[in-house]
Amino acid sequence: MPLPACAALTVIGLLVAFWAHRRVLARGTAAHARVLAAGLCFGAVDALVSTSLMRTMAAGGLTRMPFLHAMLFAVPLTVMYWRDLGLGRRIAAVASAASILCVCVWLLPVPLHWADLAGLVWPLAFTIGASAVRDLLDLDTTGVDHELAAEHAAAVREGYLSGRADVLRLVEQVTDEAAHRLSADRESLDPRFLPEIERRLSQVRDRVSTLRHQPDP
Repeated sequence: MPLPACAALTVIGLLVAFWAHRRVLARGTAAHARVLAAGLCFGAVDALVSTSLMRTMAAGGLTRMPFLHAMLFAVPLTVMYWRDLGLGRRIAAVASAASILCVCVWLLPVPLHWADLAGLVWPLAFTIGASAVRDLLDLDTTGVDHELAAEHAAAVREGYLSGRADVLRLVEQVTDEAAHRLSADRESLDPRFLPEIERRLSQVRDRVSTLRHQPDP
């Protein structure tokens, strides 16, 4: 290919990769559909330009298929993000990749032979590798999710126990204050109410003591 075309595709590819990286960092798996669409669009441009401008169409007795370079990242990316796509987007991704292949094969100035299909080994290898990578990433994500869930449960439990202890302490303080006021103002209170007030204060103390000695729910 002419050097200016190679340089232009390189710059565009780097810009798309930089944008995709930032998009995934910002939105996570929610960005996968747009990143895949951008990757397929760039793959189409790369495949069409390289197929149209490639000067040497044979190497080692095989027809060169420059559009397979786009398949080295477009198809594995589709496999990587497949689980995050809806049915419509899956169909659109497969149709886009198939369209790129069909159009570029039609643009080739020479017909393909059965031996030329050996070039498909590399895209297939990359695709199988991408599937394995996604499995490993999902496994790591599951492990992280379990760790976060355990940390969250521990934080909730700690917060509950701390709040429970604070509530019991506040009830004890209020009960002690009430008992102190009862002792200080006993002479001014109606004697008929004193037994009931004392009974209720004793009942609160007993319940707080019971709660403190109960096992944590």
